[in-house]
Amino acid sequence: MRAWRRLFPKRSLDGVSAPTRVRVNGVMADGPLVRSPVTGREAAVIGWFFSERFTPIRGRRPDNTLLDQDDYSLRTAGRFAPAWLRVDVGGRLVRIDARACVVGIASSQWDGEILNQLPEALAHVRVDLTDKNLRYGERWLAPGDTVILDAEVQPVSPEPTPSPYRDDERDRPPPAEYEAVGSARVDDTIGTDLRVG
Repeated sequence: MRAWRRLFPKRSLDGVSAPTRVRVNGVMADGPLVRSPVTGREAAVIGWFFSERFTPIRGRRPDNTLLDQDDYSLRTAGRFAPAWLRVDVGGRLVRIDARACVVGIASSQWDGEILNQLPEALAHVRVDLTDKNLRYGERWLAPGDTVILDAEVQPVSPEPTPSPYRDDERDRPPPAEYEAVGSARVDDTIGTDLRVG
């Protein structure tokens, strides 16, 4: 039965009262934003990547000149995201633990900018900044962007009011009617050629 639900997920949140696999259209809800340490842009999720520029040989014209065009290959990618994401599905909020979520972001090309030094947030990335063909780029999902949520969701059970002196506000899940159980996928509706998670 579990395989059947995976192949044919429910297309709405109507009637969801127990963990149920859904694939629904929604909108990135308002919530905490992350700021890129490189560009300063704020968004709900920022997918970053390093690509390498190269010029493949595309062929020859009738006058025997080469048709060259720059192209890019993806080297490495990651993301900046808050602890929780929220998707608004027809006025009902679904919260997702960002650590258990893969985010698919659309990108028309892998071009980017040349970095002279890595910011501290990217210090763990092993790239050679002296390579003149290496480019850094970002794609993002902002509040209001349309997305497709593919996850197993369940209604949120009432939570006790936490003691202010014991709990940290940042670790507390945001309010929502539903929550994703286990892994989830949030994809940009215009395409997903950069998946980070």
